[in-house]
Amino acid sequence: MASEIRHSLLASGLLEARAYQLEAVDETLSGSTLLVLPTAAGKTAVAWMVMAEMLRRTDGWALMIAPTVALVKQHHDGLVEAFSGQGIEAVAMSGAIPAAKRQSMWGRSRLVVSTPQVVRNDVIRGVLDLADCCVLVVDEAHHTTGERGEAQVADLYLASADEPLILGMTASPGSYVDRVEDVCRRLDVDRIHIRSGNEPMLAGHLANLAIEELRVAVPVEIRELAEPFVRWQEGIVDRERRLGRYVMSGPITHAGLANAMERANSAVRRGESDAYRSMTQIALAMTLHHLINHLLCQGTAAARQFLDRKAGSEDVEKKSTKNLLRDARIRSLRKSLAEIGEIHSKVGAVRRLVRDRLRRDEEARIIIFATFRDSVGALEKALTGLQDCRPIQFIGQSRKSSAGGLTPKQQVARIEEF
Repeated sequence: MASEIRHSLLASGLLEARAYQLEAVDETLSGSTLLVLPTAAGKTAVAWMVMAEMLRRTDGWALMIAPTVALVKQHHDGLVEAFSGQGIEAVAMSGAIPAAKRQSMWGRSRLVVSTPQVVRNDVIRGVLDLADCCVLVVDEAHHTTGERGEAQVADLYLASADEPLILGMTASPGSYVDRVEDVCRRLDVDRIHIRSGNEPMLAGHLANLAIEELRVAVPVEIRELAEPFVRWQEGIVDRERRLGRYVMSGPITHAGLANAMERANSAVRRGESDAYRSMTQIALAMTLHHLINHLLCQGTAAARQFLDRKAGSEDVEKKSTKNLLRDARIRSLRKSLAEIGEIHSKVGAVRRLVRDRLRRDEEARIIIFATFRDSVGALEKALTGLQDCRPIQFIGQSRKSSAGGLTPKQQVARIEEF
């Protein structure tokens, strides 16, 4: 029988005592920490233990922030269970609650989970004071960069609290050192507690996932459609390499283009005369990169929707967008896409996988992840009509898309129905 965690503020029998989690708790209580654990390794349990101990040690209150309403609800449900019967009732805050009502809710509990935007806005409005917050837990902490809400909340907390303690949690801190360093700087952490799923200490606690890689050949017709844009993008990047702005080796990537844009921005600030043209060209290369990926990785339907959205967006009045849509290569591609159906073999492969799974188990629940929003619609259309298949989309709202998306309330309802 596994040992269990006993704490005066946590429900008994809920948490198994795992050495790697207890080590993470101990390190966090010694100072602000970025916790990196594999998915499903129990980062949330670490957060519960840290919050419980800080609530026991101090008279303050604990705050957890999560990027979406669905995650806020998930965390709230967990906190309610974890602290049940201990005299602490967790409160969930989101933008769905009117600002006037939120004002009266702050201070009602010593345990709050919220979206970062609500915390930021209410601090700015003067209805929330973070001075007495004894610990800030940041879920999906890799978002703590730039002007993201998570980063702004961290700034406000660090400026307000006398003895701030931050626990940032993520399974994917980033592939680049400078990005991880930026997250650590914004969270003001000097500790990174990282564990790999291959470590013996974790191996017995992770789900045994059977991973099978299925490679699908890109049809020749799609490669031919993409080729002019691959050459166009390569021409832009070759110039930026010569200027010392695109510096990453290997194939052209979005990360490489983003880094080149940062270098071009710095060149503008230094007054370099050719930097503005670089920024324009790199932005064009980013658009081409998206278009190429839509074609090669998602298919003709996704590429068609991508270009239609460009033509129907507010950006259509911008000179750069007008020039793009007027280009003979883009016009030719749009004409071709309008005349053909979906020919990417990936869509057919997904359809076959779903069909075969449902034949074996008609009650099976299947989740299909897609990189682009456009692909979700194409997949839903392809799966509609399959026996025992009832596909539904799960897409969040986006200011960049005219396709709408689910409201936070609808997202929660759809998750509960799944």
